[in-house]
Amino acid sequence: MAAAVEEILLSSAPEIASGIGLRGIDTIRVFINADRKSYQSLHRGAVPEWGEAFSSTGDMIMGLNAEGVLKTSRPLRTVIRHELSHLFFAQKVRGARCPFWLLEGWAMKQADEWTLIDQWNLISSVLRKDLPDLSELEGPFPPSAQRAGMAYRLSYSAVEYLLGDRPEDIIILTAFLRDWGDFDRAFQLTFGLTPDDFAAEFHVWLRKKYGTTGLLIQVSPFWVGLVVLFLAAYVSKRIRSARKLKEMESALDR
Repeated sequence: MAAAVEEILLSSAPEIASGIGLRGIDTIRVFINADRKSYQSLHRGAVPEWGEAFSSTGDMIMGLNAEGVLKTSRPLRTVIRHELSHLFFAQKVRGARCPFWLLEGWAMKQADEWTLIDQWNLISSVLRKDLPDLSELEGPFPPSAQRAGMAYRLSYSAVEYLLGDRPEDIIILTAFLRDWGDFDRAFQLTFGLTPDDFAAEFHVWLRKKYGTTGLLIQVSPFWVGLVVLFLAAYVSKRIRSARKLKEMESALDR
């Protein structure tokens, strides 16, 4: 595992650092713990039962629970890139405060860990109206695995919506955050609106996109296409069957 982690770190570090405009990389230390007990002793704090890795941005440490990593459905590469994103982000902004939804959403984006299952779970949460407000995710995520999963999915979607087709805006945001040390000010200078205004706009967009009407609009072309393909296949089969029947009747007549 140590060799695999080293390879992932060396191959991923340049891309993850350049993603936020980090030019000089400070030293980080990576500890691979054989079991949960040694992992918890390294963390020295409350560790979620579902966690398999953590990053301590104060002393630039990444900790891995080898037992947890081997059991999780997430690939090792995804786990490493996620934590590395946190550490490099902290280096870029020099420890300035930043809401967890942005940190986690950006780390997920850099780790390429969004799946179709995440997409479906997000849609289900919107339809059930069972999502926290973005402003509720400024601090640590809920300890429950289910609620934490929901928080991660909401955070990723918020970052995707925020950056859109301009992912380089994260470089501007982190530069302002580094220079001013004030997230609200850096956010407004970068995007032209306050974090609260963005949260309100994002939730309106989310409801329109994944609410009942919006969802029907999105899935309708898919189902229409599926029905058309089914009918085409059915008609083609009937034509082939009729042709074969005609050939058999002709053969019997002879």
